[in-house]
Amino acid sequence: MRFCRRVFVVVVLLQLSSQSVSLAKDSASATNNRQLPTIISEDSNLPKHIVTGFSAGASAAVNHFVAFSKSVYGLGIIGGSPYGCNILPDAGNTCSGFASQGHKPNNSIPWPDFLKLCSTYMKNRAAKGEIDSLSNIVNKPVFLFSGTDDVWVYQNVMKATALQFQGLKANVHTEFTLPAAHSWVVDNTTCSVPLLKRKGACCGFKDPTTKCSNKLPPTPPDTFPDGCCGACYSGDYVTAGWRPPINNCNFDLSGEILKWVFGSSKIKPRDKSHVSENYLYNIPQAPFVPNNSTTKKAQLDDIGFIYIPPKCLAPSNKTLPYPKYHSTCGVHIHYHPCGGSWRDVSTGYMMQNALPAYATANNFVIIYPQSVSIGNPEGDGCFDWSGSTSDIFDTKSGAQIGTAINMMMMMREN
Repeated sequence: MRFCRRVFVVVVLLQLSSQSVSLAKDSASATNNRQLPTIISEDSNLPKHIVTGFSAGASAAVNHFVAFSKSVYGLGIIGGSPYGCNILPDAGNTCSGFASQGHKPNNSIPWPDFLKLCSTYMKNRAAKGEIDSLSNIVNKPVFLFSGTDDVWVYQNVMKATALQFQGLKANVHTEFTLPAAHSWVVDNTTCSVPLLKRKGACCGFKDPTTKCSNKLPPTPPDTFPDGCCGACYSGDYVTAGWRPPINNCNFDLSGEILKWVFGSSKIKPRDKSHVSENYLYNIPQAPFVPNNSTTKKAQLDDIGFIYIPPKCLAPSNKTLPYPKYHSTCGVHIHYHPCGGSWRDVSTGYMMQNALPAYATANNFVIIYPQSVSIGNPEGDGCFDWSGSTSDIFDTKSGAQIGTAINMMMMMREN
């Protein structure tokens, strides 16, 4: 998939708290000294949760939603592809909407026929019990965003994704009218000064002056209270991509997704003033990888993240290399875009996409699994959309989405 080859590098280098840094040190020794559990819990025990994603992460979110539809409240994505897109002819181009030659849109892709192939593929998965029953998707809220300036996953792909979920009788909302490039989209409240570059701080158009740390803790320590974002069009044919891949279109995508999934009356306004990187914990991903796999086989980074607001932090067992969250708090799983791993862009994408502000106000945690950057056959920091980890990558036994499920289960207080 072509969009997986796009490198997005994220904003703001925010200093990890001493608590989370020491956690990483403790986890390294703990991982070396003992056997860690790597199991996926039974479906009946899975907490209800929401899943979102962007670019290759959007396709991972689609796979997660379909595979675990019984336990997922709803889905929100930007720039992804239909479930089963990997089986289509010339999938690398088709699933980005590209013509076979060059970086131009292919408006003659036979999506009605292709969606029939995807439907057969999906039904076969369900019949074998590899994914949850498709009946679980009926009436589930699905929010799909695609900008008119997105040249990495063209709108015809997202329109096909909408048709797929409408065919499954999901409650689909689309926003395909804004002149946004391939980016997560925010408003003026989240990022008040678009195009404000910070030299050497992983914030600005991608060039040698916007360097990003790939070590913990990230430096320099700058929280950018006014946000860091490009303009709505940043990353189109004319302009380079912005670090992080967050653009201001004066549209609160994170908030709109949450309101569509849960209802406007149930979502409290974001609490930006109490967002802190002290609540972003780096954790080893090895303990959560399903049986018969490893982080290397699963194309996952050694380190993942979870954002736990203070009211959701539960007492933790000091022998464990990860924190715990209260079972009374909600869970939001988010899959980053290609090049959006912390190795490429530090923690800015996780902290500046407005989700932490909503998590703080509404008492939910955010799980940020991280794909590997170096040696990834899908592309730098891309989640598996094509089956490069295994032919069951998009099922309940898939290594990447199974890791995210295990993170949710094993960090939840008993």
